[in-house]
Amino acid sequence: MFRIFNESRNEALASGRTGRYFRYVFGEVLLIVIGILIALQIDNWNENRQEEETLDSYLASIARNVGSDVTELRDLRERRSENLLNVVRLGQVLSKTGNYEAEELFFFVRSVDGSRRPLRLIPDTSGYDALKNSGVLDRLQGRDIEQLLSDYYNVIGNIQHLEAEYNNAIRPLGQSLLEQQANSEVTESWAIFDPTALSPQRFEELQPWFREIIQRPTTNLLFSIQMDTTFILQEYEKAIAMGDVFVQMVESGHKSFEKSGTRHPLLSGTVAGEGHPDMVVDGAIAFGSFYFGAASSYQYGREFTLDSYERIEDTLRLYYPGAVPGQGDTQWAAIYFSVNDIGFERAHRDYSRFNTLRLELKGEAGGERLLVHMKDKDDPDDGSQTNIELVLGDQWQTHDIDLARFETADLENLYITLGFLFIDQFEPVAFRIRNARFLSGAVE
Repeated sequence: MFRIFNESRNEALASGRTGRYFRYVFGEVLLIVIGILIALQIDNWNENRQEEETLDSYLASIARNVGSDVTELRDLRERRSENLLNVVRLGQVLSKTGNYEAEELFFFVRSVDGSRRPLRLIPDTSGYDALKNSGVLDRLQGRDIEQLLSDYYNVIGNIQHLEAEYNNAIRPLGQSLLEQQANSEVTESWAIFDPTALSPQRFEELQPWFREIIQRPTTNLLFSIQMDTTFILQEYEKAIAMGDVFVQMVESGHKSFEKSGTRHPLLSGTVAGEGHPDMVVDGAIAFGSFYFGAASSYQYGREFTLDSYERIEDTLRLYYPGAVPGQGDTQWAAIYFSVNDIGFERAHRDYSRFNTLRLELKGEAGGERLLVHMKDKDDPDDGSQTNIELVLGDQWQTHDIDLARFETADLENLYITLGFLFIDQFEPVAFRIRNARFLSGAVE
């Protein structure tokens, strides 16, 4: 091509047509400049592509780390939730006025052991540390995935701080309990660990000693601190949600929420005062968002037993042993889930974005009748709330209840999100919950 330009240029000079000559010169220069610009563009494109591939490699490494963290977080959530359920169940033992059964003492020891053992997350930050030292971190600036990653590791840092505080608080209590046990004046100091090895007479004689152990201030303080781990569970939920979204974004190859079909979990409604949808998942109570308890007309639910609530495989078994004869004209009892915001009386959340309560239930015998209810923060405790009756079968059934049917409950200020009420029920009732959650939109 340049040979053609040279020949044309020489011909123009020989004929004295300088204007045409300069046009050809200009054309040559323009071609050279365009060639340089194209080369620079290709070079920049290659460099950007290489940096983007390097960034993707780091993000893939971080995603593997985060996936491992989320697995550990789920395990920690399971163990802490089990400890919390044990403390809730133990309330029936702590408030007991009669003699203890061997089963109750075994459960007490197991609950103490679970509560005094430190649990902590050990996150794998190797991929994130490598990214920060790589020189390509700037390529994430302004992208959705950058904010998500930063928020995730901020929550991880908060988890480590809360766990350290909790572990530092329980460590001396656990040590104190061991020392108190070692210094016991009772000859059979081992009996609290294996009461079945005692003779029936000696088991009866040691009842006051068992009560002294169970009602020690150190023990009660340990269980009280255990109840505060709901704060840690809330952080677990945040980290798990953000970790899952981050891994999904990396796997999709997109760094924006819109293109990856995701959204930032911390920007969802649950942070802005809206309620969490899942109360029970595969039999596990979401203690990070809900309080679980029982109440009744008889001395604050003391007719409930140690077996009134327990997790069996992937179900939550609930058992009401029946009303106590001769304790008044009308006897009522309730097992309930309420919004968990420690420090707020009648804590409440906005559930108005939901339209359905879905319950997966099964009766142990079939034919069990339950009164399902909800309460808002202003509802009186006089039984005037709307109750919806469900009749259970002996096989798993899914019950979808339109929230509009709970006429007395203000969904914008819901306090008790799910309650099972028993009125003058003198026969035992046992049933199981697999899942309990709120749904929005069309129900399938």
